[in-house]
Amino acid sequence: MSLFNLPHMLYGEEIETDFRLWLRFGAVLTSPYLLPNEKEYICNRIIFKKTFTAQESADRFMAAAQFFSMGQRCISESESTQRLLDWREDLPMIWADMKLYAGIDIKTAVMHWHEFYVLFLALPPESRTMQAVGLRALNLDEIKDAKQRGIYERKKRAVALEGSEFE
Repeated sequence: MSLFNLPHMLYGEEIETDFRLWLRFGAVLTSPYLLPNEKEYICNRIIFKKTFTAQESADRFMAAAQFFSMGQRCISESESTQRLLDWREDLPMIWADMKLYAGIDIKTAVMHWHEFYVLFLALPPESRTMQAVGLRALNLDEIKDAKQRGIYERKKRAVALEGSEFE
């Protein structure tokens, strides 16, 4: 896929590709308060603006999720089902990092979701967003030194997402 020929269709239908719409999709996808079938229904309404039969709904939801993640495993997912990123809750950090590192004010920018997502994935490890993701993914049990584990536990607690073990 060329970044200069970005997709605008799913299931033969023209879709909105503005990153703000897809941030809403991501917020629903990462919500700890919705059941999977609720996420599917809401996400399909966000993207396709209508409801579908059960199988068609599942297929379209999967296609939208693939579009969202550009066919890769999402940064918001982890091996342990622990949430590493919440597109709604982390938005202030994301906004600041995108402004600082990409020079883009997402409050006023106009861009395709894939353009935004590749810029987001390119945030450096020292960005606040990527530091928070790294701390959330950290397995405290692997830190043998009690003092160090305590330090990292406090740091992890400071960046914990709503509904997480540290809330």
